[in-house]
Amino acid sequence: MKILVFSLRYSKFGWLSVFPQVRGHVLAKYLRQLGEDAEFRALPVEGHFDVAICADYQGDARWLSLLQERMTGLTARRMFCMVDYGVTKHPSAPMAEWFAARGGVLCHLRERSLAAHEHYIGLGVDDVVRYDPTRARRTVLFDFPKSARLDTSTLFDVARLDAVRRAHAGYRLLGSGGPDSPIRDAFDAWIPYGTPHDDYVRYFDDCLAFIPGSTESMGLAVAEAQVAGAAIVCPEGWIKPEILIPAAGVHETDLARGIDRAARCDSARIAAEAAERFSPVAMARRALDAIRADG
Repeated sequence: MKILVFSLRYSKFGWLSVFPQVRGHVLAKYLRQLGEDAEFRALPVEGHFDVAICADYQGDARWLSLLQERMTGLTARRMFCMVDYGVTKHPSAPMAEWFAARGGVLCHLRERSLAAHEHYIGLGVDDVVRYDPTRARRTVLFDFPKSARLDTSTLFDVARLDAVRRAHAGYRLLGSGGPDSPIRDAFDAWIPYGTPHDDYVRYFDDCLAFIPGSTESMGLAVAEAQVAGAAIVCPEGWIKPEILIPAAGVHETDLARGIDRAARCDSARIAAEAAERFSPVAMARRALDAIRADG
């Protein structure tokens, strides 16, 4: 079966550094491991395929129009799109319905009930993310998601880091987010969004705690950090249960206490349970089952 997984190009960022490209690349990679003729490419793509899977963000009717415009020259016997979870009565329903009429919708989570054309596939983490039991864990990574509407780093009080440094003087505090964040100099180092994915995830190697700067709609980086053995420090409810391994959850608003608790978590257990839950092979196999079921 000839399968194309595709997204927009996102030329402002490094190749394979934005979520649609990363998840598209991972799906195609593990479909190939299952024996399919699969590839990931950025639009524009011309040619005919048995199956084409859109890995880009889910959006409203205007977003669908943009995708359709960029998809000129691409044809497929069936087409699917990837979404966080079921989108019935959601603003992105027009996009999902368009793909559903041509194939189906592949859902990472089960946050909502799934319609007949929606198929659960789970979330897969690439094997470039690995747990290294020999590494000393003395890094804490703060992640600040940024969208066109909101830079969450602007909501963070950097004075909170003072207590962390007093309590954990030997730890390295990393920040991650927009390259122009006003708080980037408050950290020991700043990892700008747009860093190629394989380089970005290396920062998880000696990470004992990952601290999200906001609630996560899906949380690929949260999943990756757990596969590398890190605990997740955040208020309860910020991370969906499907994304948070119980052994990794540290629900603490006081950062110094939360990091202390994270350091006492069982990193090997976190990594093992996360690797099972976020198996990319399992995700690709479920995607294949959905494709074949709608065939």
